Amino acid sequence: MRYLDLKSHIPFLLFLFVFGLFIASLYQRYPQGDEGLIAEHVYHFEKEGYVKSKLGAGYRDDSESLEHRQYFYHKLFVLTGVLFMKLFGFHIYTFKAVSLFFLLVFFLFLYFYFKKFLRLQCWKTFFFVTASLVLFNAHIFDFGFLYRPEIMAMTLGFISFYFLQKGLVDQPNYLWMLISGMFAGLSAFTHLNGVIYPFAGGLLLIFKKEFRSVVFFTITACFFTLLYFFDIHSVEEFNSLWNQFTTDGVVIAKKPFYMSLLKEHQRFFHSIVEISFSVLLLFSLFFNFKYLKNNFNNIMLYLLFLVIGLGLFAHGRAPYYGIHYTPYIALIIAVSCLNIFSQKNKTLKIAQSILLLGFVVVNGVQNEQTIAKKIDIAAHNARLSALIPEKQVKIAAPSVFIFEEISHYESIRSDMAYYTHTDHFHIGEQKTVEGLLRFSCERGDKYILIDKYTTGFSFFKDASKLDLNLNGVIAGCQLIHKSDTYFIFKNLNIR
Repeated sequence: MRYLDLKSHIPFLLFLFVFGLFIASLYQRYPQGDEGLIAEHVYHFEKEGYVKSKLGAGYRDDSESLEHRQYFYHKLFVLTGVLFMKLFGFHIYTFKAVSLFFLLVFFLFLYFYFKKFLRLQCWKTFFFVTASLVLFNAHIFDFGFLYRPEIMAMTLGFISFYFLQKGLVDQPNYLWMLISGMFAGLSAFTHLNGVIYPFAGGLLLIFKKEFRSVVFFTITACFFTLLYFFDIHSVEEFNSLWNQFTTDGVVIAKKPFYMSLLKEHQRFFHSIVEISFSVLLLFSLFFNFKYLKNNFNNIMLYLLFLVIGLGLFAHGRAPYYGIHYTPYIALIIAVSCLNIFSQKNKTLKIAQSILLLGFVVVNGVQNEQTIAKKIDIAAHNARLSALIPEKQVKIAAPSVFIFEEISHYESIRSDMAYYTHTDHFHIGEQKTVEGLLRFSCERGDKYILIDKYTTGFSFFKDASKLDLNLNGVIAGCQLIHKSDTYFIFKNLNIR
């Protein structure tokens, strides 16, 4: 196999360009609703020593209601958020920085991986091409500065694979297996989807007939996975965890494991973003399978076992769960590209170039939208908060309204509470702005804020269609403030 010119700086410049785009996207990056929900978990854990969710209040109306105590959450991710909050305060950038930190750690270990295991002089070329593919992937570009646990879980899982590979190559290998198992377990502790890493690592070792290594790997993988139960101190608390888990909306919607596995391929073709990446993978496998099998066999098998694991265990086929696959797919594509471009077959080169161009265009458009969509959420929330006549009362507002405002109100209930409550306990019932107002009023919220930029779903659009003047009344609520970008209602049943 002939490789590209080792002196070429193109791969390095390519990575610098992609990394520059990513950095340009960070300032006033638009928040997502889940960031508020998970950040609130951090807030209550830091203040009270346990997790609860006032944003989710009303999703359940029983003794297991989330505003009292929540046991089912992304535990190590929340604990990491607590550490960052202690260091930097309760601000949106504090929490976004968690994912950014782990993304940088991922690139560090990707560098270590190529340096150790790619025994070629041009290993840096492979690293920069792979890193560029990973970062330019629209899901990584987005979630790399988003307070959700996927990037942290992906990074811990990749570190586990790094030490697993190290244990398979180096002798003696049992220390590396213990470390690999630890990081696999920590990934599961971060997000329950992370159980795919103990699953994939164990299967790879069994496939390689490294039975003693399986024992060492399993010991630490199980121990650190079981840390998920660190805040469970009684049978009653375990039963509450189980109840909250089994009645979670996404878990309720999960198909039987065998059906989920049979449909896992749909995650690769969910939209044109996933298709542009998946087609490159299929092309790489088809034209480089023999080379990949001979030189990157462990990655091929590990990726296969990850796909099986996510198909079996993931609650839902959210396309962004495919983040767990991204490093391994990107590596396969990078190897394929550099292999094909070093050959004389012009047809393959042209085909590879077209597919790469498609990936760049599709993900570039998506990333451009991420870069362009900006908001100063602290200032935005402050402007809206100034319109609410009272403080230290119960209100309903978008989940990201908690940033800089959480201490100003007795509680803030998210519109997501109404949506998920209706979706999973009143199946088939239409979700309307009147329903949102009624839901909030019945649960004691004095003011209800509906915002064009941060309210989820279609509630603002629906409110805009109401034939309602200022001081008009609907669903027991009076419209007290109105503009092209927000509506504020007052609950008339509370004086």
